[in-house]
Parts: sequence; structure tokens; C-alpha cells
Amino acid sequence: GEKAIYKDGDTVTVLASHHDDEEEVYYTIRMPDGHERQTLKKYLKRSSESATGKGVPTKPSLPTVVPMQEDTEDKKGDKAKDNDTKSAATASLTTPPEGVSYVIVNHGAKPYYVPCDAKTETLGGLKRKVGAMLGIPHDVVRLVSGRLSKANDDTVLATVKIKHKSKMLVLFKEGFHIGKYGEEMIRKVIKEMEEAEAIASSLEKRLEHRGVGLSESVQLVGSLRDRIDNLHRTIEGLTVKKTSEGTVDNMKLRLRELRKQIKRIDQKRTEFG
Repeated sequence: GEKAIYKDGDTVTVLASHHDDEEEVYYTIRMPDGHERQTLKKYLKRSSESATGKGVPTKPSLPTVVPMQEDTEDKKGDKAKDNDTKSAATASLTTPPEGVSYVIVNHGAKPYYVPCDAKTETLGGLKRKVGAMLGIPHDVVRLVSGRLSKANDDTVLATVKIKHKSKMLVLFKEGFHIGKYGEEMIRKVIKEMEEAEAIASSLEKRLEHRGVGLSESVQLVGSLRDRIDNLHRTIEGLTVKKTSEGTVDNMKLRLRELRKQIKRIDQKRTEFG
């Protein structure tokens, strides 16, 4: 791919240009740390032109991908409704969901299919879903589409012509770096996991010595399960540098061991109950 200068001064590799937004071309780039993101043309300069301050030309000779085509069902007015019982954080978002309305959010090199009923969903609600999907705070999420330029968080998506299968680009607020955020979250998750492991080990020992009552053990086990579920969602949503992937894999193993420990605790609680 062609080299370019990103807005923060980093030299990046341009992997593809996308033309599926009706009003603005955007690009998939690879950052120096190896992770991919998408950005608008105005934030890129050619390496050879950075000294003169010239931006990316209107008709860049950058690699191009064919935009995704709308399904014919969409043109006929697909009436699929959003299934509110599905969580955006846990639903399978890399393939189109069946039987529900969704929008297509482009992040990195692949699209995500986010369940969304544009007739009732607000822009703020969609940002929260995307934040949960990526494991980041929703207030740093920016969704870019020509139709959203005049919308605020309270705007119902259908009022700005967002509909089933509409496409948009996810960016982040100035100064937010998803890779750095992922590293910070790793440290927080490890600390949280250590606390959960300590509580589980203490509870298991107390059960062995009958040092905990039934009602208290039920409460503690329920709290641990909630904590483990939250940790699982956070870990699955982390976007980290390649050098940290081993750490994330180790965290997943520890989480599985915690679940096994909870099962043992449940068995002991049943025996002593």
C-alpha cells in the first residue's frame, strides 16, 4: 500500500479507499503499531507532499475496493424489526443478523452489522451499541455519514434518512487512541480479575470449613458470576497491539479457570446446603 502522513504526524500505510458513502470517500489505513483504522481523506497527506502542506488529491491513485451493494430486498423496503432482546455487545456482528434490522458500521478492514431499528433508535443509542461492540466509551465514538452531519445524540436515525442496511464509518474523538485505550483496559481487567480470583479462592476455602452461610454464599456466587460476565465482555471487546495478544489469550484462560472454580463452589455449596 501507499504511504501517507496521518493527522498526528505518523506515517501510515493506505490499504484501501471506500466509496460507499454517498458524500465522502474514506480510507482504511494501517497505523505504525500494526492495527487498522478508517479515516477521512482530509486527515491524510501523501508522504511526498507533506512538506508542501498539500492534502490527498481529489482523485487519489490509492488502492480501491468495490463498495458493498445494497440488497434488492432493501430497495423493496425490508420490514425486518430490531430484536431488542439481543445485546449489541454479545450478538454476532460480523455477519448480517437474520430477522432484525441493522446498520453497517465500517471499522478497520471489515464491516460490522449492528442491530438497529432506525425508526426508533437515536444516534446516541447507536453510539452506545458501537462503543459496547468495540469495548470503548461511547462518548468517544463518532459515526460518519453524509446523512448524519446535522444530527445530534437525540436525533432519531430515520429522520436523517438512516435505514435498514445504511452504511457509516466509525471514527474517534480527537486524542483518543483505541490501541492505547486497549492497553489501559488490560491493566484494569487484570486487576479486576485478580480481585475476582481472590474472592473465589477465599469463598471456596470458607465453604470447605463451613465458614460461610448459605445465603451469603449464594450472594457471593451471584456477584462473582456477574463480575466474570462483565470481564468476558470487556476482554472480547478489547482492541490491542499485536504484542499484547498473548496477554489477552492468557486472560481468557484465567477467565475459564474462574468459571470452573465457580462450578466447584456451587457443587460444594449444594453438598453443604
